[in-house]
Amino acid sequence: MTSSLISGSEFRSIFRFSLPLIFGAVIQQLYSVTDSLIVGKVIGTDALAAVGATGACIFFLMSLNSGLSSACSVIISQYYGAGTQKMVRVSFVSTIYYTLACSLALSLGGTLCVDPLLKILLTPEDIFAQASLYLKICMGGCLGLVLYNNIAAVVRALGDSRTPLLFLILSSLLNIGLDILLVAVFPMGIAGAAIATVLAQTLSGLLCLCYALKKFPVFRVRWPDIRPSLRNIAAIASIGIPMGLQSSVLAVGDMIVTGIINSYGTVVVTAYTAANRIHQFVVFPFLQFAVAFCTFTAQNAGAGQLQRIRRGMRRSALFAAAAALAFGLMITMFRNPLIKLFLPEDDSRLDVIVAAASDFLGYVPLLYPFIALIWLYNYMLRGVGAVAVPILSGAIELISKIVLPYFLGKMFGYVGVWYGYPLCWILGWIPSAVYYHSGHWTAKYTGVAERALFP
Repeated sequence: MTSSLISGSEFRSIFRFSLPLIFGAVIQQLYSVTDSLIVGKVIGTDALAAVGATGACIFFLMSLNSGLSSACSVIISQYYGAGTQKMVRVSFVSTIYYTLACSLALSLGGTLCVDPLLKILLTPEDIFAQASLYLKICMGGCLGLVLYNNIAAVVRALGDSRTPLLFLILSSLLNIGLDILLVAVFPMGIAGAAIATVLAQTLSGLLCLCYALKKFPVFRVRWPDIRPSLRNIAAIASIGIPMGLQSSVLAVGDMIVTGIINSYGTVVVTAYTAANRIHQFVVFPFLQFAVAFCTFTAQNAGAGQLQRIRRGMRRSALFAAAAALAFGLMITMFRNPLIKLFLPEDDSRLDVIVAAASDFLGYVPLLYPFIALIWLYNYMLRGVGAVAVPILSGAIELISKIVLPYFLGKMFGYVGVWYGYPLCWILGWIPSAVYYHSGHWTAKYTGVAERALFP
């Protein structure tokens, strides 16, 4: 089912379109939480710490892919909003070529870099072997992740946010089932958890591709379409490369923060892993709301509806900030029982781990409105092709993400790292907010409308 976002109530259109994405994020994070619960309870806290030590590396892998996949979605949304069906198909072909090339490069290059990277990140020796094995399997089988993310992005670009959700639910349920089978029933350890993830993601990606080809005639490639359009690739690259750089640079910042956290030892790594699973479960739906707003912005930019974008932005920003604060307060109130769900009760370090994780969740969630806003503003600007400011926002966020945890950690220990963690959201949001409210982005908006009408 496809839907146009260029008519009707702005916020209602955005919210309805975002619901499947938000629900999908909840399902995906529920899988991550369940995976951590199984690993922590069945294998132990060291295995949980090993999975957590690879988290920034996995995020780096996803970030490298996210830039161009988001660009494909933006370009296709703009052409779809303008009614240019031929260019929708041409952009879809470019997405397929990118998926194959990116998967091969990430699998080969990523697998070779695993051990050196984990050493650079100061991964504790007692969890190094498990972290290395887990990460090598995930990197080697990244085709499923790249395929699903890219095809789901172009399907959503046509207004269908429900079908990718169904495949994501299937993938998550399969992942949980395989986790139980390969970790709890057949004791394959941390390798079983990684294999379950790769198999489930690959199946989800293939099913999403088959659906796109069958459901949408515009995606059915004819022989002349096999040769990619250089102009189309250039248009995608002009948005995708900056977006990919921004996302990957932020991922590098997370990796550096992970290195700082790893330097405090396995107990703190375990605490961060448990707290971060809860943190991600809450905040990632706000990222999906921003992704939905990016599609709304791109379609309306292609259709030439400036005021509709502004009205949607105003109402969406109020909703995102208020909802983020409400969920942040809830997490802060119930943090200790939630943390203990991930840890075996007989672990001698239980109280110390819970205390460290509780410090994180007692402070960071109170600033959730700013992470919701930085995503919303940056994705809105991406939707009109104004990628330079989100890059600046990302650079500021990166620098502060490195500097603040490092120096505050020196002053206050690992708690100082928790203090610095969310301040980067505030600093990174400022340039995007200033640029949006200045109105300078409307020049980019005009260029989008002209290109969509005259491809």
